[in-house]
Amino acid sequence: MGKLLNFVGMILILSESKDKTTDIVVDWLTSNKINFVRINETDLITSLNIQNHFIELEFENGLKLIFNNVDTFWHRKGKFNFKFLKNINKIDIPIPAKAHLLKEWSNINEYLFNYLFKKKGIFNKQFEINKLIVISLANEVGLHTPPWLITNKRNRIPNISLVTKAISDSLDLFSDDYYYTFFTEKLKKENYLTPSFFPSFFQTKIEKFVDIRSIYLKGKIWSMAIFDKNNKEDVVDFRKKYDDQRNLPIDLPEYIVDKLCILMKNLDLDFGAIDLIFDNKDQYYFLEVNPFGQFEMVSAPCNYNIENEIAKILINYEKKVARK
Repeated sequence: MGKLLNFVGMILILSESKDKTTDIVVDWLTSNKINFVRINETDLITSLNIQNHFIELEFENGLKLIFNNVDTFWHRKGKFNFKFLKNINKIDIPIPAKAHLLKEWSNINEYLFNYLFKKKGIFNKQFEINKLIVISLANEVGLHTPPWLITNKRNRIPNISLVTKAISDSLDLFSDDYYYTFFTEKLKKENYLTPSFFPSFFQTKIEKFVDIRSIYLKGKIWSMAIFDKNNKEDVVDFRKKYDDQRNLPIDLPEYIVDKLCILMKNLDLDFGAIDLIFDNKDQYYFLEVNPFGQFEMVSAPCNYNIENEIAKILINYEKKVARK
C-alpha cells in the first residue's frame, strides 16, 4: 500500500489483524492485482477531517484514506480506532469525561459506517444481534428451535436434559499460548448450588444426529455436516473437539434454505455463520447465527472456495462502479 490511498476504484476492507479469513481473501485479491486497502483494529487514526461529506483519515503508520475514493466496502470485523483513546484510562481526567469522549468517538464511528454502508459491498449493518430476538424471528419464518427459558431460580429449572449458553456474545481472550472462549455446555445439577443466581439461558438438549454449520453470503448458502467420530453424547459444542470430527459437504433441503435466507434478510445481514442441528427424528433445528463467524472451517474441508466468491463479489462491484 502506498502512503496516500486516494486512487479511484478502491476496495476498502475493515478487519482484525489476526483474522485468517480476511487473509485468504486478501491473498486472492493480491494475486489478481486488484486495488484494495485493508485497515485493521490495530491501525490507529491520528488525524480525522470530516467536512461537507468529505472524509479523510490519517493513520499512525502514515497512511491517508479518503472515503470519496472508496467504491466497495467489505466490513469483515472491527471498528475504526482513534489513537488518543488507546490509553484513555491512563489520562488524568475525571471518569465522566472519559465516558463522554468514548461516547463521542462511538458516534463518529457510527457516522463513518453509515457513510460506507451506502457503498456497494459486503457488510452487516447490525454490529451485534440479540440471540433471543433472533430465535423469535427464526420461529416467525417457520424454523424450529429447541425450547428455552431464562430464569434465576433453581426450582424453575425443569427436570429434563438441558444445555446452557451465554445470552450475549462470548468474550474471547487471547494470550501468547492459549485462546479462551465460552462454549455451550450440558447442564449439571452441581453447577447450581444456590436457590437463586444471575438470570441464565437454558435450552432443551436435542438428541442430535449431526451438527451443521452453514455459511450465508448474500442469498447463497454453503453447508457442512459435522460428525463426531467417537459419538460422545457429553460433547454438546462441536468446537471443543475439532480433532474428533468428520466433516462432509451437504445440501440442505430447499425449504430450510429459503427460510434461512428470509431470516438473514430480515436481520439485514449480508453474511453469517449459521449453526443448526439435525436430530434422530429427521428434524432440523436452528440454533444461532454469528454475523462475523469464520467461513474457512466450512470452505476448506468442503472445497467450496467461499473466499473466491467474496473476492469476486467485491471485484464485480468495483467494475460496475468503474464503468459508470
